[in-house]
Amino acid sequence: GPELERVLRGSARDGGGRLSTRWATSQDVARLLIEARFVERIFGSRSHHSLVRKSTDIMSFLAAPPVRALTAAHLDLVWTASRELHGGAAGECLMAMLPDMSSSLLQHLIQRVRKFPAASLDEPTLQLVVRVAHCVAESSPLEVVQDAGDLLWFLCLDASSTRIEAIAGAAATE
Repeated sequence: GPELERVLRGSARDGGGRLSTRWATSQDVARLLIEARFVERIFGSRSHHSLVRKSTDIMSFLAAPPVRALTAAHLDLVWTASRELHGGAAGECLMAMLPDMSSSLLQHLIQRVRKFPAASLDEPTLQLVVRVAHCVAESSPLEVVQDAGDLLWFLCLDASSTRIEAIAGAAATE
């Protein structure tokens, strides 16, 4: 809208209502995307898979430092879309965002996956779990690493040999 255009052109109003001529920062752009409810519009019930597919870079931007504007509620929308609405496109977006997510968002995602019975998790979701574990192992606190390990162990205990092979196959490609 007009506010985004003003910020991007460097003519936004500062905190005192005065016209500012500074350039937009990444935080400014992220704030405007969040205020415009970008995530809710892209991953809501009325969105389209082609929009979801095209939003991957923006979602990674919102998840990555220094912005870190993505919240657990936003992640829940993406997770729900990947499970119910736009499976492939939303799942691909989620996979692309993983390396940029904070440890707390990764832990939140682990908890979301944990709520599903292992038998209902499809192969793309198992690949997501392995990718989450890989991202967590690289840069997260021990508590989050333990949660990821517990999830993998839970899936192995509650799964058929075919599912264990799928987990092992996903881990081998990671």
